[in-house]
Amino acid sequence: MERINRAQLLKASIAAAVTATVLSLGIVHAQSDKPVASPWAMTVDVTLDPSAAAPTTGPFYTSGMVQRSGAAAGAAPMGFYRSWGWRFDPTRTMGGSVATSSFEILGQGEIVVSGLQDERGTITGGTGNFRAVGGQADMVATGPNSFRVTFDITSHRNVGSN
Repeated sequence: MERINRAQLLKASIAAAVTATVLSLGIVHAQSDKPVASPWAMTVDVTLDPSAAAPTTGPFYTSGMVQRSGAAAGAAPMGFYRSWGWRFDPTRTMGGSVATSSFEILGQGEIVVSGLQDERGTITGGTGNFRAVGGQADMVATGPNSFRVTFDITSHRNVGSN
């Protein structure tokens, strides 16, 4: 009989939790011309708060609602978005910034994206069902105050010990 250690069991349970979460949220890819590298891809739409000021160079904080990709207008949010950092080129499509963004998915956990966020960012980790994940987040503007994000989760780091 094969023995399975705690680390292997933990890794398998994290993979199962992320897969179940992604399947329950729906899968749609933001950029059809870019292949998804993972079976755990998840796409959401973000609508920024109406009070968001026009992008300028310098420090910024912005927030908004996270909804299922393609949800009807007025649908209940499935989470919240917060981002803070330094915008260096507001003329770029996604604002040309170095930032940390938090995508809170209610009842599931949080996905954190950091680094250069100019159409693509690095998933640096998360909480809850998204703890110890890595990958990238592809971002596409869908309007002046909205964008679509595809989380391409490609790795699960070992969060436990034997």
